[in-house]
Amino acid sequence: MKLDTPIGEAIVHPSDQVNLRPSAASEKDGESARQGRAEKTMIRVRWAGVVFGVVQVFTFYIPYPKGMFALAMGMVALLAVGNLAVWAASKRVANLNQALRLSITSLGLDVVVILGLTFVYTFDPNTAIWALVYILPLEGAIRFGHRGAIWTMTAATILYASREFYGQAFFGIEVLPTSISFRMGIGFIVAAVAGSMARNLTRDRKDLQKANATYGSMLDAISQLGQGCLIVQDGQVIYSNEAIERILGFEPGGLARVEDVLSMLDEDQEDRAMALLAPVPGADADADAGGSFEAKGRRKDGSAMCLEIAYKPMESGDGRIVVLVGDVTERSLAGAALEASQLQLSEAQQIARIGSWSWDISQDKVSWSDEMFRLFGLKPQSEVISFKKFIGLVHTGDRPAVEAAVRESFETSRPFSFEHRVNLPGGVERVLAARGQPTLDDDGNVVGMVGTGQDVTERKRSKTALEDALEREREAVKGLQQMDEIKSDFLSTVSHELRTPVTTIGGFASTLLSNWARLGDDNREDFLRRIHSGANQLQKLISELLDFSTLERSHLEKVEMSERNLKDEVTRVLDGISPLFDKKTVVTEVPSDLIVLCNPEAIERVLENLLTNAIKFSPNHSTITVKAWARDHHEAIVEVHDEGMGIPPAEMQKVFDRFYRVNRGDTAPSGTGIGLAVVKQFVEAQGGRVWVRARPGGGTIFSFSIKRPGLVQGTRDSSASLLPR
Repeated sequence: MKLDTPIGEAIVHPSDQVNLRPSAASEKDGESARQGRAEKTMIRVRWAGVVFGVVQVFTFYIPYPKGMFALAMGMVALLAVGNLAVWAASKRVANLNQALRLSITSLGLDVVVILGLTFVYTFDPNTAIWALVYILPLEGAIRFGHRGAIWTMTAATILYASREFYGQAFFGIEVLPTSISFRMGIGFIVAAVAGSMARNLTRDRKDLQKANATYGSMLDAISQLGQGCLIVQDGQVIYSNEAIERILGFEPGGLARVEDVLSMLDEDQEDRAMALLAPVPGADADADAGGSFEAKGRRKDGSAMCLEIAYKPMESGDGRIVVLVGDVTERSLAGAALEASQLQLSEAQQIARIGSWSWDISQDKVSWSDEMFRLFGLKPQSEVISFKKFIGLVHTGDRPAVEAAVRESFETSRPFSFEHRVNLPGGVERVLAARGQPTLDDDGNVVGMVGTGQDVTERKRSKTALEDALEREREAVKGLQQMDEIKSDFLSTVSHELRTPVTTIGGFASTLLSNWARLGDDNREDFLRRIHSGANQLQKLISELLDFSTLERSHLEKVEMSERNLKDEVTRVLDGISPLFDKKTVVTEVPSDLIVLCNPEAIERVLENLLTNAIKFSPNHSTITVKAWARDHHEAIVEVHDEGMGIPPAEMQKVFDRFYRVNRGDTAPSGTGIGLAVVKQFVEAQGGRVWVRARPGGGTIFSFSIKRPGLVQGTRDSSASLLPR
């Protein structure tokens, strides 16, 4: 709704409304309208004058001279007829010139009537009818301002002086210059005062018009910018622009009450808005009053809206409030989207363990995202970060490299990347990867840097673990290659050594079969001994082939064990290999009551391999000793001593490796390298351990431990069939 009450009306008829949207009419049109309003006022005054004149004429206190009554009534009639003519003419006024001509004519009518009446009543020197002259400068001031008042009073003075001379000529009344000057002097004073008042009012009117024009232009600009504007008073909207109607979804002119606006806001904001927009009427405006707030609601069509509302009470103190309303729905949605995006970014950074940072070098102010604080073990946004603070958080061993990388980037304007360590609370060490690049001003100078930091501790560990695994794999491949070579050597050795006993057995057996009768007993016994030796050698090779098969399976499960007398086990093994003793002596030092927990087949293979190994590498007429004793209630120790050449110290830790054969210098390695590896595997399968050391005075001592009853309860689920036969 728009208010179009003209400001000029306040000159005569004060109004409680303010013209906020002055007409676009020119200044002449404004003056024409003002003249029209003044004329309307004077028309009403003249009708009152007609009534007053009729009453005065008929009730005059002395008889009229001949013809004077008719003249007096004629003046009143002239006023009535003239006023009627002026009223009719005012309806046809279309421009300023017509308005001015009508004003001059109307003023002339009033001058003629008022001065005519003073002439008529000249016959009575005591009448005060002359006081009507004072109306004329007031009317002149209303119509034409200060000049109009003076010129009107001047004309009235001339005519009044003529009236005095007329009275002397026709009625013998003495002309008194002092009376004329006194009465007309008062008239000029009235004219001066009225003119000054009119001039001030005109000036104030023009100032107010300018202010209203400025205010109107401002409101136009507000509307053109899409800003809504309201002026409210006592719960009513006394002004609204098109923008506010468009923002809220009202039809033009449909916004009349403040409640119409408040009802569109959310419930939790409606009461607050009402309190802010309802000041106490008549209270003085507070210079600090007013403010702004943001409110959400729904438009007339039901769509969501977000408004930014600013309000300010007018200084008039009459309860009027200027309200500016901006539609910030899109900004609010964009802000919500930005906030959601920032939250997603923060969550993504937290999941990926990546933080972001920026550095204002001139201010030495570093801005970190929340995740950057977490990467350094700090509470998000808990501290002010500077470059010095950052360097202090870096591991002392990495600080020089970090400072050098940043300095080089600053000097060359190139990006950088490096890794560094940080020590978190509790002594936890983490590895961070930093990436960044300089930011340049218009002159190409480095003014800051931006970048990211990422926790790569697990990646580094995974990389190290992968590298270690690859290294182990390379070593394993290398070991397998070596193992293949050893296996090839082993198979070559076995195939070669198989030919010797097979050839021996076959040759001597064939000779015996074909020449049995011709051979003597000594020859037959020698041949049979050779066949027996070849068979033993062949059996040994077959056992080693079976052992090789076992080792190929890489691992023996724990075997089923039982309580056995160790001396009986040693005796049984020695009885089986006694033909190999030849010119060597075997001595046993084993307590007859030493009970151990073992697998009979496994302990037999261990003792057999160690004893045959000792016999093989011991010289004739040497002694091989088997010792055993209880180390404690849970374990017994078994040792096999020989007086052979011994094993070089550098090779002692290798003798239990598969396919390893000791290099004894002037002779090529013998055997298959299987026996001691089998010993180690069978001992460990029974829960023991095996080791070797040099024998004082020469030779070697092989030792192994074996459990005693009390340490192992029950039996272990496995199968003795895993042991080769």
